[in-house]
Amino acid sequence: MDVNTFRSLDINVITYLTVANVKGLMGENLRDLKLFENDTVVQTWVNLQRQSDLDTLGLNLTTTRADSTVPTATNSTEPQGNTNSSSTTPASTAISSQPAATNGVLEFTKSPASALLTALLTLLYK
Repeated sequence: MDVNTFRSLDINVITYLTVANVKGLMGENLRDLKLFENDTVVQTWVNLQRQSDLDTLGLNLTTTRADSTVPTATNSTEPQGNTNSSSTTPASTAISSQPAATNGVLEFTKSPASALLTALLTLLYK
């Protein structure tokens, strides 16, 4: 897929594409994402990804999304005899990285910029 096809995808599709999905779909055209990094659709997709995942592309794309960790609950399903000193779980495994859907409408309430973008796109596609 070329970058223009990527940019023409519905925003609801873009939000569910992972770095691995886009890498596989774009193939040799992947480098074009860097050329269009200021495009609204590309920026939206980039900002939904974890920085560590974007780094695997080698394109020097930067997300506004924070890679945070979430402490593991005390009633963990991890075996009690585990001596692993790590007590945190990456947020991407503890919390879904996909936007929540309510009545068929994506919720982007955590980011005012995303809410504005969603509203503008909704107006454009009516």
